[in-house]
Amino acid sequence: MTLTYDWIVIGAGAAGLFAAARAADAAGPPSVLVLERGTRAGRKVLISGAGQCNFTHAESVADMVRHYGDKKNFVRHAIGKLDAEALIQYFDALGLPSVVRPDGKVFPASFAAADLVEALLQEAKRRGVRFEFNQFVEKIMPMVEGGYTVACGDQTYRAHKVLLACGGSSYPMTGSDGSGLRLAADLGLETVPQRPALAPVYHNDRALHKLAGVVIPGATFKYRDSEGVRPLTGDLLFTHTGLSGPGILDGSRWMKAGGLLELSFTALDAAAFEQALLDAASAHGTRQLSTVIRGLVLTRSLSELFEGHLGEEACKITMASLSKAMRQQMVKLATAYEVRITAMGALRSAMATAGGVSTREVVGRTMMAKQLPGLYLAGEILDVDGDTGGYNLHWAFASAALAAASGNDTVVK
Repeated sequence: MTLTYDWIVIGAGAAGLFAAARAADAAGPPSVLVLERGTRAGRKVLISGAGQCNFTHAESVADMVRHYGDKKNFVRHAIGKLDAEALIQYFDALGLPSVVRPDGKVFPASFAAADLVEALLQEAKRRGVRFEFNQFVEKIMPMVEGGYTVACGDQTYRAHKVLLACGGSSYPMTGSDGSGLRLAADLGLETVPQRPALAPVYHNDRALHKLAGVVIPGATFKYRDSEGVRPLTGDLLFTHTGLSGPGILDGSRWMKAGGLLELSFTALDAAAFEQALLDAASAHGTRQLSTVIRGLVLTRSLSELFEGHLGEEACKITMASLSKAMRQQMVKLATAYEVRITAMGALRSAMATAGGVSTREVVGRTMMAKQLPGLYLAGEILDVDGDTGGYNLHWAFASAALAAASGNDTVVK
């Protein structure tokens, strides 16, 4: 006779581990089974934050939900139930103290992702969770009498409730290859095509490639495509092949090849920059254009970029002889420098995944599928992606905690 569990959790990543530890009843018989296709738990967590595991961000719920793109209303309830302070306290109770950096990023005090994974794994085992590794789930089938049958090759499992916590498609070498979307689609759930999030962008502007290593803190820029214009902010890093840094990574959820970036290399807006040029022409007419440029842009490297565009002779022009056309050219170069995106960072190297099971399919106050009682979803398998700074791991934990709590209040016996 096949044992029927209260829960089957599919995936032993951040969301799966957290949900299993929260859903299990240590005083009763084994009630939670975790099925993991790989050989160990938390493989993607182990490489998060370069192995240091920035697992949340120390701020209020109101501030945190702003970091989930267009999904802030969907994530609000889950994060409200498990905010940063509550998550820090939970891990502290498991023997995993935290440190908060000045920028608000929160890490295990050991700065070791392995310690966080081990803390969750041991808590789950203490509470009687059963783990089965090397189990690739091929099909989930609703049962007439309620609950679900889960098929893994020749092995079949049964549960009153199932949590899909299979992750997204980024870093597929960790087992997070998007196969969970097929399970969801087979159950009739609408899915949004997955694409890279928290990914760099690539371009062919050789002049910008020469700036590799230069950082513009708190840059303001725009992304433009056929769908409109989106203003963005955040640190901007120039690389040998493109652009990265938190500003680009956070905005990448909206970007695609062929889109246009408009970069600003000055703290001034277009009108203020033009006025600064006019003021310099009036007060310092004998100064060369290159000298004035160096005082208006953010770094010396950027002034060299403009000099390369204008040419050496043009940069020697005095401010008094600067034409209107050249002044307007300078304004555009400094405040709306256009860069055409040739390619996005691939899913194999993206830090997170945009797309997944549509949030329209899920009740945000429970994480249960609207049309499939007893089926819950958590973490990156959903069409939710956060900014850099611990937001994606926090979402995994918060959505998993909400699913576990909601499911245990509505046990189908």
